[in-house]
Amino acid sequence: MSVPSVSARSLSISYRKFGAILLGIGLLCALFGYSLASILVQPQNTVSLGNNAWTPAAPMNVARSFSAFATLPNGSLLVAGGFAGAVANPIISSAELYNPATNKWTMTAPMHMERAGALAATLNNGYVLVTGGLGSSGGALTSCELYNPSTKTWTMTGNMSQARYDHQIVPLNDGRVFVVGGDFGGTENNVTETYNPSSGTWTTDAPQPLSRADMIAVKLPNGNVLVAGGHTSKVETLLSEIYDPVANNWTQTGPLNTPHGDAGGVVLQNGSVLIVGGYTTYNDADNTIQYLYTSEIFNVTSGSWKMTGDMNLPRGEIGLNIVMLNHGQVLVPGGNYQPEKGQSSSELYNPASGTWAMAGNMSVPHGEGAMSVLLSTGKALAFGGLLPHTCNYCGSGVTGQDLATTAADLYTPTSTTGASSSGSGAPGFHVIMPAGVGGSQSLNFQPANIKVVIGLNNTVSWINDDTAPHTVTSKTVPSGAASFDSGNMNAGAVYTHTFTQTGTYTYYCQYHSWMQGTVIVEAS
Repeated sequence: MSVPSVSARSLSISYRKFGAILLGIGLLCALFGYSLASILVQPQNTVSLGNNAWTPAAPMNVARSFSAFATLPNGSLLVAGGFAGAVANPIISSAELYNPATNKWTMTAPMHMERAGALAATLNNGYVLVTGGLGSSGGALTSCELYNPSTKTWTMTGNMSQARYDHQIVPLNDGRVFVVGGDFGGTENNVTETYNPSSGTWTTDAPQPLSRADMIAVKLPNGNVLVAGGHTSKVETLLSEIYDPVANNWTQTGPLNTPHGDAGGVVLQNGSVLIVGGYTTYNDADNTIQYLYTSEIFNVTSGSWKMTGDMNLPRGEIGLNIVMLNHGQVLVPGGNYQPEKGQSSSELYNPASGTWAMAGNMSVPHGEGAMSVLLSTGKALAFGGLLPHTCNYCGSGVTGQDLATTAADLYTPTSTTGASSSGSGAPGFHVIMPAGVGGSQSLNFQPANIKVVIGLNNTVSWINDDTAPHTVTSKTVPSGAASFDSGNMNAGAVYTHTFTQTGTYTYYCQYHSWMQGTVIVEAS
């Protein structure tokens, strides 16, 4: 992709696309298009659900996306730099601290450099290292900075040998910090290097066999680093490799089943690795993209990947938006469902069952460039990101305003057992009537066709996120099964039905004939 692509995260990052965010200031960004009708549309407005696990948190002082962030030893969260959106000076140096105990944001000293898509890691001495990113002049940076939480000041430290963004950063067991791959000027690199906090210098290591960006990189239980997915020569790759920091060498391991670019990645409590979402196809020529529902598990013992449960909705740009909760489930807040369109919903992965469940809705969509982190309180914080905006290559040809948000949302886990749970107060599967569906025959129930399993997720909740009233009315049901009808559902209404008999059910909206859906119910 072109130069103005950015990324940031210590586990899995990427934002190959920055939107038209730097138009008019000398940094032209390629915008993605949207050509696959099969990708589901998630509504933009807030959905009101009873007992929602999400609550609005205090907003940041500065609207930002693609920021560097790290947790300090006292439990506070440091957020530095980022991209403010379509404003005069979009790449920023400002920094602020979030206190989970008081739910307050406080400005701290700014970095010496403006950076968007920089990556941060907390060192053993409590300092925070911020690496690279995209600078205000439009080029990738080699420079790095250190934040001292005691003095709340920044100092410059050793430069990397390779300018980079869309790279990965992983703290190693010996206290060094490992950086790999990324983009510089539109070309991937295979340069790997480690930062020594004692000397403040970088050492170049064995190069990765494959030049790549937009990949995941996670530290395995044995201290090695797994790198998987992303793209090389602008083509998404299945290849995975493991770096041994002691031997300073790379070993190829089993390939992914599906290419995952800009995906989320995290190590589960059993030591296996989860990769989820992102995109599987990106085409610079016509700016098309296909976002993913799918997720896979890497078995460290066998060195192989296998498919696990699909998410309920496709979610792209989630490298910054994945959180391992204390009870072992994995939270994915927001993400993009189509270019430049974030979503407010979230999902939970249950490693015990290998399934995903909807996990409630945030106050605003947190899509491209949004971030999330596990706090010292056990809650998760989702914050920032670009607000949904018009895409240049989505058929309209109209440039939209891409502005970052100050909004933040807190997630309170509702389960500590690892059992499959919705976290939203409405268990099972969620179906949305998206905003605008009452006036557009190109929209429908989202998702329109679902499959549920008795005893697992056979309670389905329909949520009206449109301003027009709708109904959920059964059309055909299996022999012996009861019909169902929600009656009139005004904006924000929720209708829940539990399916107890296997078979295929069809339903529709009495007010809008194009709204048709199917529920396939299977035995446990």
